[in-house]
Amino acid sequence: MALGTSDFFLRPGNLVGMGSADLHADEAEAYRQSKPGTALFITDAFGARVLRYVKNLNATALAVGDLVSLVSDTQNTISTSVANISSGTTLKAVTSGLTADKHNGMICYVLDNADSAGAAPEGEWSPVSYNSATEIYVDPQKPYSAALAANDDLELLSVYHVEDAADGDEGWTVAGVACGKDGISVGNYGWVVSHGMTMAKHTTNAISEGDPIVAGAAVVDAFGTDGQELWVGIAASTCSTDETLKHLPVFMRVWHSAGPGGSP
Repeated sequence: MALGTSDFFLRPGNLVGMGSADLHADEAEAYRQSKPGTALFITDAFGARVLRYVKNLNATALAVGDLVSLVSDTQNTISTSVANISSGTTLKAVTSGLTADKHNGMICYVLDNADSAGAAPEGEWSPVSYNSATEIYVDPQKPYSAALAANDDLELLSVYHVEDAADGDEGWTVAGVACGKDGISVGNYGWVVSHGMTMAKHTTNAISEGDPIVAGAAVVDAFGTDGQELWVGIAASTCSTDETLKHLPVFMRVWHSAGPGGSP
């Protein structure tokens, strides 16, 4: 049965238990272990932590300790814009220039209805079942209430799709630190720490214990004068700048970031 536009849930799942070996996952098929996007609350010898099960859409493999952000085509968003589609139905959009399967599992939000401003399906959303280079198919259990049409604009919103973090990424767009000992291969699924104590790669910049940390190029960095919208956690120790293995104990705080505002 198709769900209405006011139904904000689709195939909900429950939290499941995991062992230590499970947390080092580097899985080509997510459903062998967990649903993509699963949040895991654990307590171990390093304290209470929140992990997220993500998919690596980076151009290269993620290594343990890498900082990752949700995929987007513009910094400080979690969206990829698809402007002026060619045509569509209640379940499909025809466009061009996409990478096949890249957007599977993202949320397809109808930003603009070109032929009738404000009319359906503008303002509706549905998960992407799969995409080719030219077509986006949404979940058949969640069709739009009216057909998409030429020149409609869409936004594809990342849910669990990650890539290397970058300098200037706001905290709300950062997913966490890759924690599997073998990392996460390109296109595979694995776990990142979003909240709690973990080790993270850092730069050669000095970081003091108790100071905020911000995103760098797949690393955490000193906050300098960066506002709270860029903070992703707190340094649990002062870092050494000459160490061979540049890992720093940090308390990650992107499960619930400070927010996008520079000041209260």
